[in-house]
Amino acid sequence: MADGRGRHDWAQTSNILALIANANRDKKKHPRPFGPDDFDPHAAGNKRRGVAVTAENIGELRGHFEAMKKAGKADGK
Repeated sequence: MADGRGRHDWAQTSNILALIANANRDKKKHPRPFGPDDFDPHAAGNKRRGVAVTAENIGELRGHFEAMKKAGKADGK
């Protein structure tokens, strides 16, 4: 029941987030309107993507962030 409640709450919240995002989106930069599934972590298409950080690939990740920091992009610039 708790999982169902969480899914229900996220369904409502994601609809509100989509409404706000669409009201404020730049149609040239983001021509496709946002949908509730873009914000709902329980939606079918929102499976976690990415690479697992392991001892073998941590050096590669560190190098990437150091390069970003040198370029001035690590702090969101």
